Amino acid sequence: MRFLTSGALAVGNGVALGSLLRAFEELGYQNNEVVIVTGIGCWGKADNYLCTSALHVTHGRALAYATGVKAANPDLHVVALMGDGDGATIGGNHLIHSARAQHGLNRCARQQL
Repeated sequence: MRFLTSGALAVGNGVALGSLLRAFEELGYQNNEVVIVTGIGCWGKADNYLCTSALHVTHGRALAYATGVKAANPDLHVVALMGDGDGATIGGNHLIHSARAQHGLNRCARQQL
């Protein structure tokens, strides 16, 4: 399966999304059981290429919103797709608090090179 990429073509979001979808398939996740949360940074368009529920949020806040989605419906598989802004700079504190709280979220972070 191929994915279109937008923005910085060299970052390889298509490869990462393909890996994510293969993991969903191996784990037996159904489309209606998954919510993808993205910020407006380098992962911002990723939710357009997936057939799942999605939440597109403010830069640096993907993990905070993903925490809210998981709290509202613990049965969902919630994945926060984050770049350096969502996961390290603007959203760094959310990462620390989420790791400490152990909400059962999945975080996929990519660093721009």
